Amino acid sequence: MTNKTSCPKSQNLEWGFFGTIKTNLEISAPSVEKLWGQMVEKIRQLYPSMTDAQIVEFLDSRVGRHLADSIHEKSISAIAGRIDRLTRIEFDRWFDWYNDKPVSRVIPTKSLLDTALSYELSTDEGRDAVIAAMGVDPEAVVEWLEAPERTKNDIKALLKKLGYDVRGI
Repeated sequence: MTNKTSCPKSQNLEWGFFGTIKTNLEISAPSVEKLWGQMVEKIRQLYPSMTDAQIVEFLDSRVGRHLADSIHEKSISAIAGRIDRLTRIEFDRWFDWYNDKPVSRVIPTKSLLDTALSYELSTDEGRDAVIAAMGVDPEAVVEWLEAPERTKNDIKALLKKLGYDVRGI
């Protein structure tokens, strides 16, 4: 945790992360401010060298708007949970997009295979993609995910079908 205590304010209350959350949920500004503050703290935690101005600029950008769309849920508490579960890998991808770098789906270590699969399963769209890639019914996917004999090679093969670069893992 950093020694920063105050939360910077959004300069883009209609678009960006703040405006998109407000619009998606049709909630009051104070509720959006709580989620904004939680996101700012998450970024501070993962990127302690970022300044408040850099965080606000990122969240107020078009990429901030897409980030808000990607964590959209039906309730404030569900969105708060999604923010808590965001990882450095996910943010690295958002920052690459923000900085106009090619966005890669490379997974750097073996230990992150399960994280990547969990990420794919965290949304309806991702679950549908996993089901389609496996070519089986949803119940079979659940059974496979809970199977203790599931190997890293099984996960790699599935993630490869989902578009991840798993070479060298």
